Amino acid sequence: MLSKYQLVRFSEEANLAGFDCGDEDLNDFILNDAKKYAAELLATTFLFIDSKNTNKVVAFFSVANDKINYQDGQKPFWNKLARRIPNHNRRKSYPAVLLARLGVSSDYQGHNIGSQIIIFLKGWFTIRNKTGCRFLLVDSYNCERVINFYSQNEFQCLKDDEGLETRSMYYDLMRSIPKN
Repeated sequence: MLSKYQLVRFSEEANLAGFDCGDEDLNDFILNDAKKYAAELLATTFLFIDSKNTNKVVAFFSVANDKINYQDGQKPFWNKLARRIPNHNRRKSYPAVLLARLGVSSDYQGHNIGSQIIIFLKGWFTIRNKTGCRFLLVDSYNCERVINFYSQNEFQCLKDDEGLETRSMYYDLMRSIPKN
C-alpha cells in the first residue's frame, strides 16, 4: 500500500495545504515545528506523498536517535531485556531510534497506513539499518486508542507510567530480522 506513495524528506516546499490528521498537537508539529527540529538536528521528518493527487501529504513520521537506559525501566524489565542480549554485549544502555511523531491525514485514515509505516520503519532500521540501533521507541499518547494501535504493532510498555500524559513503549528490532 505504501508503495503507491513517494517517500520524501520534509522540506519547506512540501504541500501541507489542508493537512489534518485529526490531532491538534500532531498538526502543529508538522505545520510549525518539523522545520525547527530539523534545523536543531533534533529529529528528521519524512513524508509520504500522493503524487497522483497534487503531491498531497498522506502521512508523516519523525525519527530521532535515542537509547534505553537502565534507569528507564524497572529492574524486572531490565533483567528481561538484558537476557535477550549475549553477556559480552550487555551494557547500561542500548541504542534506539525514537519514533517521535506519526500522523496520517484524515483523508487517508482507515487504510492501515499507520501500521504500514511501523512495518516500514522496522525494516528500515534492520534490513536497511541506518544507525545501528536495537530498539524502536515511542512516547505514545496515553489514551486507549493510541496504546492499542502500538500494542497491535507489537510494541510493549517500557515501564509503569500509566498515569502520565504519554507512555514509553518499545519494540525489539531483533524480532524483525528474518530467521535463516
